[in-house]
Amino acid sequence: MNKYLYKYTDISIQHRLDLFDKLVSPILCYSSEVWGFIYGKAIEKVHLQFCKRILGVKKTTQNDLIYGDLGRIDLKTRRYVNIIKYWLKLLALNEKMFAKKFFLMLKIDIETRPEKENWCTLLKNLLNNLGLFDAWYFQQVGNQQYFMALVKQRLTDHFIPNWNSRLDNSSRAFFL
Repeated sequence: MNKYLYKYTDISIQHRLDLFDKLVSPILCYSSEVWGFIYGKAIEKVHLQFCKRILGVKKTTQNDLIYGDLGRIDLKTRRYVNIIKYWLKLLALNEKMFAKKFFLMLKIDIETRPEKENWCTLLKNLLNNLGLFDAWYFQQVGNQQYFMALVKQRLTDHFIPNWNSRLDNSSRAFFL
């Protein structure tokens, strides 16, 4: 994709980012519903390298400045959206489906052994951190579109203060 974008210099930055989000990001986040709780440093590196190339800045430019200049969030936050969407699909599945059986087994596992960490534990903690523990407790969300809009907003609301904090504590961003 970079080869083609190099040829066509008249494509706007926003369109380049849209191409990345539609062509590259799905590959980087493939099956992230299952493994998405892992940070994925290499995946984020690809994302940031692309963003830095678009802006034409050095590879050593601070990552948080790149997020701010482009108005982006990290791919980990986007993977969390995928995880919650997958959870909603699991809730809607028939009890006889293998994925649903496995989910229920993991859920029972954390209820009987709360010290054990698995995918359900991480999901439960994520929902709790977003202030949506009721959704986990009742295992339903009502209007899924509204719920997903709320999830996206809260994930963004969590990303921005952390991003601001990293910028405030950075000596490289001191003079901005």
